[in-house]
Amino acid sequence: MIDLPAAIQSYFVFANSKNWLGMADLFTCDAELRAVGARPRYGRDDVLAFYPKTTSAWTTNIDTPLRCTTSGSVAVVELLFNGVDTSGRPFEFDAVDVFDLSEARIRKVSIWYDIAAVQAHMKSLP
Repeated sequence: MIDLPAAIQSYFVFANSKNWLGMADLFTCDAELRAVGARPRYGRDDVLAFYPKTTSAWTTNIDTPLRCTTSGSVAVVELLFNGVDTSGRPFEFDAVDVFDLSEARIRKVSIWYDIAAVQAHMKSLP
């Protein structure tokens, strides 16, 4: 795996294993999440509620970080999402996650991907 700040490395390990309890310790109490196509989330509990909902459409899914660029407390991670949907069809897409860190924890994450491609795939599910 590429070199990532520790909290972000753990974020992907926990997200890929769907370990939401482990992920909770990575976020500040006042965390924020912005994801394309979703309402903004405020506070650790609200942020953490986002993940099980978005991964429920996939029987398996793995986010693979490909590149990380950091500047001060901000890290931009380009990644490849590989998943298998609930009908057994594989699907992949590129994404970019932007992390704002505060004292080695995630204060804010913004998630960007081609929502039109993902929505078209999801609408084609039986």
